[in-house]
Amino acid sequence: MVPDGAGVFSALLERVNHPLLNRIDPYGYRQLGAVDMSDFVAALDAVGAEGRHFDDLRALAAVCAADRSLTMEFLGD
Repeated sequence: MVPDGAGVFSALLERVNHPLLNRIDPYGYRQLGAVDMSDFVAALDAVGAEGRHFDDLRALAAVCAADRSLTMEFLGD
């Protein structure tokens, strides 16, 4: 779990326009599967998402990508 109490990821979603990231609603629910993880990491890289929070998301994506039974779930406010 990567909490977003400071709204770092939510703020990114609000300011960027990227096809995969646009699928994630900062106020709703979205589930991405193992097959989406490389695209998710590429999307973070494409929009210049940097910092510890995004490093944690990339690490979680790597875990999910390695095990097809795992998913990454985004729960909005």
